[in-house]
Amino acid sequence: MKFNSSDDKQEEELSNARNIIGKGTRVNGDLETFGNIRIEGKMRGNLKTKSKLIISNSSEVGGNVTAQNVHVEGTINGNIEVAEILCLKTTAVINGDISTNKLIVESGAVFNGGCKMGVSMKKVRYFQYCLISLVVIGIDQIVKMLVHFNMEMGVAGQIHIIDDIFKLHYLTNAGMAFGMELGSDYGKLFLTLFRLVAMGGIGYYLYFLIHKKAHTSLIYCVALILGGAVGNVIDSTFYGVLLDNAPFNAASPWFHGQVIDMFYIDIWEGRLPDWIPFWGGQHMALWPVFNVADSSIFIGVSIILIFQKRFFGKNTTDKPEETSEIIGNPEPVSSGSEMPEKPS
Repeated sequence: MKFNSSDDKQEEELSNARNIIGKGTRVNGDLETFGNIRIEGKMRGNLKTKSKLIISNSSEVGGNVTAQNVHVEGTINGNIEVAEILCLKTTAVINGDISTNKLIVESGAVFNGGCKMGVSMKKVRYFQYCLISLVVIGIDQIVKMLVHFNMEMGVAGQIHIIDDIFKLHYLTNAGMAFGMELGSDYGKLFLTLFRLVAMGGIGYYLYFLIHKKAHTSLIYCVALILGGAVGNVIDSTFYGVLLDNAPFNAASPWFHGQVIDMFYIDIWEGRLPDWIPFWGGQHMALWPVFNVADSSIFIGVSIILIFQKRFFGKNTTDKPEETSEIIGNPEPVSSGSEMPEKPS
């Protein structure tokens, strides 16, 4: 399935663009670009490109460098992170740590620092974001087990954390986040199966965002949502068997486990007026009792809603320039190294 073909086309055009910081030019400040870039002058600041970077002979970069491929003939005073191949020519001088998948070093090249090889930065990014989900799942399950084995259910086992406002209150629910439920005999089974499908969809969306190099904060938010979804899926799928907490009339303990909740913010509790749709006449507490997984989902969704313009507001209407951007002295490139073509 293909998503955002216009974004793919724009990113490809940007990656094929060529940028040059010419001889005699000094740049102070960070620089980020999609396209290939060649440094022939001097730069003080971090440099990041999603394509190729060439550091020409006699040029100098004072800052951290991140790129897809890097060809160095000059000097870099900072750490280097390369997704694919780092090539150090005879005149290259590196003062900083190197992290690259593959390294080519010619005789005479110098680097002072640590070197980490053979690790794909894409794999590192996947692990980095998935670790957020795993941490949420781990904390969620640990807290639930502590509550289940150390607290009594209901008011009898209630623990006051902040007066009567914030409490630990052990209860189970067979429904959705914050205690909401689906009716009918098959409502719980349908909900569990829906959670499993949603978990797979969220996981794929997380993979898609990482692969497309989406906004970092957006990826973190989706990782939080995924962790919360998996946490509650574990309860629904296995707790009926492992903790024997399936409803009495459940057809099977599998997929009928009840979710353990414990955090209770006691804003108000009472009977709702009959005229309120759906919930009229019912006893309700504000805020409903929730758990770590619910909190993770709520935080992730809330941040996405608040910053949706920043996360999804990429303007794709302006066609990027296909010609080179010349920064500084527009002299012809006379170095013996040609700008390599973008890999297929």
